[in-house]
Amino acid sequence: MELTQELSFTAPPEQVAAMLVDPGFARHVAVEVKATRFQAKEIPSGLEATFVIPAPQKARGFVGPELTIVDTVSWDSPLTGRMALAVTGLPAKIDGPISLRATPEGCLASYQADLRVRVPLLGAKIEKYAAQYMATIIKACERVGNAWLEKKQ
Repeated sequence: MELTQELSFTAPPEQVAAMLVDPGFARHVAVEVKATRFQAKEIPSGLEATFVIPAPQKARGFVGPELTIVDTVSWDSPLTGRMALAVTGLPAKIDGPISLRATPEGCLASYQADLRVRVPLLGAKIEKYAAQYMATIIKACERVGNAWLEKKQ
């Protein structure tokens, strides 16, 4: 299933690119998504952040009380990169390109990811629900990001 999301930021693309791989920004996202545990480490050209979050109520019977999400953001060039999200212990992942482009207000970040849940018979249904849930988390990054950028200016 394709997951497409556009986020609007109030800073130039170069600042947004740096923010998306900043461990401090990831820590603020962890607070926003109510992570019970969080870890971030810099990797070549990016950041890998692990968030342990409460599972959505509807999914707890299938996944348990918590989800461990590993979010990797890496840059191929100053304005293009990749985002990968994997759910530890589940056959679910999101992977796709990120692109940043300047706008009069600052920057538009576009995510075009492929969401896959490999569960026989239930995969498509879980993908639909997971897409809605992940879109909510990605939008949280927009809120946190704009507040982060405002403090940095």
